[in-house]
Amino acid sequence: DARGRNYTTWKKRLALMKWAVPGGVDEEIVPWIFGFIQMVGTQTAQRLFQDVGLPKINSQTQKSNFVDKSLHLKESKTQVQKPASNFNGTFSSCLLFKDDNHRLSEWIAYHYYALPLGYLVIGVDSSTKTQPKIDKYWREHLNIIILNETQYCDQGDVERCIAKENDSLVRSYSKHQRRQLLFYQACSIHLKEEGRTWTTFHDVDEFVSISEEFDSNLNSAIKTPGFVEKIIHRYQQNGTSTSFVNEKFSSSCIILSRVLYSSTEDPLLLRNHSFPTWLDKDRFDTLRYLHRKNPRLHRGQAHDGAGKAIIDVSLLTSDDLKKRGADTGTAHKPWRTKCMGSSLYDDYGLLPLGIHHYLGSWESYSMRNDARGRNY
Repeated sequence: DARGRNYTTWKKRLALMKWAVPGGVDEEIVPWIFGFIQMVGTQTAQRLFQDVGLPKINSQTQKSNFVDKSLHLKESKTQVQKPASNFNGTFSSCLLFKDDNHRLSEWIAYHYYALPLGYLVIGVDSSTKTQPKIDKYWREHLNIIILNETQYCDQGDVERCIAKENDSLVRSYSKHQRRQLLFYQACSIHLKEEGRTWTTFHDVDEFVSISEEFDSNLNSAIKTPGFVEKIIHRYQQNGTSTSFVNEKFSSSCIILSRVLYSSTEDPLLLRNHSFPTWLDKDRFDTLRYLHRKNPRLHRGQAHDGAGKAIIDVSLLTSDDLKKRGADTGTAHKPWRTKCMGSSLYDDYGLLPLGIHHYLGSWESYSMRNDARGRNY
């Protein structure tokens, strides 16, 4: 892809995980799977997870086979279907999709449980070979909208946005960055119109979770649905927490640092967990890969690149919405006015929440022929 997604890149990132020394291994995220199964029921969970971790692209599959057209914004903007469930997910997410069905089921299920996710806007990349596969359960329990590039790219500037086969790597990457930012901004505007508040802007290989480095006592929180929202509220209102955390969590834009999880496997780490016999844990990134960089040994560089934003889109002003594009933000800070003064490179572990970024298997990593040029 445009980021250089190839085998050399994957191997280099794997080699970097020599950082995953003792103390750089954790299992705190694992209990989410048991909480989710209890929430939705065993039969539903089995169906939702039947395609998890299976990177397949069927060249004969037509785009319309995967998507319920009622999910598209043009056809549903004025009549968004409300979830039938009593579970009221207060968080929203803007998620860019490119041949990610093998990761999408795990990502939606996890964030439905963890945030809690109630509204999902998916932006389909122009070069994808497949469309998002959305189970009926999610259409009944979440508000889901799907946008294609003609809906989130500038109508008069399509040439600078939509990918073409003959684009150079540099041009392809530039277009990818532009598509991502314009999608995030179009998504934000839609969510503001729908009265939504806290919204995440992160990728399908990234999971918002607790940071054990901040406080190991938080580990038990993950056993409770909606633990991300609960933690934010706790530290917003907790006068005994550090001024740094209070300041970060009281902002309309929270930048969460990322930590990279290696594709190194260690089955013995999960020997104390009793998984259902029908559940193949090795198909889940959050259950299969537990080795990560150890922030304690890398102060000042204890992060996996730039962080990702959670923004209260209800606070976007009319001035914010007048102009879109690079003048107003980046993929990591979609709205610069709301994230002004927020560092993208704080060490992982300085806040009670962070983002787990999964390298994944080579098969999963190489699924995208994306603009960032990922290779082996």
